[in-house]
Amino acid sequence: MGYTPAKLPLMPYDALTYAISEKFNLKFGKAKISSDLINICVAGTICVIFIQSLGSIRIGTLIAAHFIGKIFEWMIPNYQPALLHWVFKTEKTS
Repeated sequence: MGYTPAKLPLMPYDALTYAISEKFNLKFGKAKISSDLINICVAGTICVIFIQSLGSIRIGTLIAAHFIGKIFEWMIPNYQPALLHWVFKTEKTS
């Protein structure tokens, strides 16, 4: 799960979401929902201006934007400690 703040490199869009969550003291899941919905609004506006329709933005896009953030809200606290331990474990040398 590369989206968790596991001190691993993030894709630029997810890094922006992480920076927003840090700056405004939001949980990553809530920042993800907000940034996804803002992205959908911007994309929808651009589509309406240039092609006079919403293109492929439909209800599924909005549902996915909401529930991916909700899933991260649940998964990060439950799985991040184990992921950090697995990624950064050191092997004992005898």
